[in-house]
Amino acid sequence: GRRPVEPEGRRPVEPEGRRPVEPEGRKPVEPEGRKPIEPKSQKIRILIVDDSPTIGNLLKKIFKQDADLEVIAYASSPAMVENLIQIHQPHVMTLDIHMPEEDGLQFLGKHRDKLPPVVMLSSVSRENSELAFKALSLGASDYVEKPTLANLIDKGDELRAKLRCAYRASL
Repeated sequence: GRRPVEPEGRRPVEPEGRRPVEPEGRKPVEPEGRKPIEPKSQKIRILIVDDSPTIGNLLKKIFKQDADLEVIAYASSPAMVENLIQIHQPHVMTLDIHMPEEDGLQFLGKHRDKLPPVVMLSSVSRENSELAFKALSLGASDYVEKPTLANLIDKGDELRAKLRCAYRASL
């Protein structure tokens, strides 16, 4: 049993699932199309867009419960969003469907390509799935019923999970 000699510059082939050992001084190369994994210490930066300061504060309390989530800005109207995105560069945003100046669906439809992943919020129950389908068709990552004091724990868990999913899907 002699072992075949590898031609100069070629690396030995490793069994499936293992990365080849890189020669000293060279960094491993990520496979094509995959982004490097973010360090766990990075917080998910959230922009809240809702015309109700009460809901805005409730959402801040929900997100504050988890160390990996950080509310970096709050907008009471869609008119404020573009500027806040430039300044704060959020990873994800929540967007209220029902707002007086411009509703969230109109805003999403016009500005989708400039927005981070969006989780739509509505005070209308899930029985009105037409709004949810419209939000998703306009590019929203997901749709959640707004939390109330009565369902804060369940809705909070759902909302945090959906924001994390929207963020991870964008990596």
